[in-house]
Amino acid sequence: MGRAGKETEDVSKKVSDLTKDVQNILTELGNLPQIDDEELEKLEVELRKAERKVSEAKLDEKLADLKNQQKSQTDLINFYKTEIDRLQKEVENVEQIAKALPDGCFKRVELEP
Repeated sequence: MGRAGKETEDVSKKVSDLTKDVQNILTELGNLPQIDDEELEKLEVELRKAERKVSEAKLDEKLADLKNQQKSQTDLINFYKTEIDRLQKEVENVEQIAKALPDGCFKRVELEP
């Protein structure tokens, strides 16, 4: 697996983990019968942890990097396709020249007098 594939897996795992953290916080909020200051403080701490994880994961930077890598790979693929087309035309041209040449050489050249 290439570097981009590994980075994509890492980013996906971090996003999944962060989503679970936020979902747990929302579940706890929904299960509170009354708003308790202590429980609310605990949830705020969990929310700050999740926000810190998002910040530490640098998902925006990684996403931008992956998009740049994708663009570079797409540009390279397009270059290769263009080069293949050019080479195929060149091969066709050489084949046409070869077909136009006579099968044998009919002029004799004497090398020694």
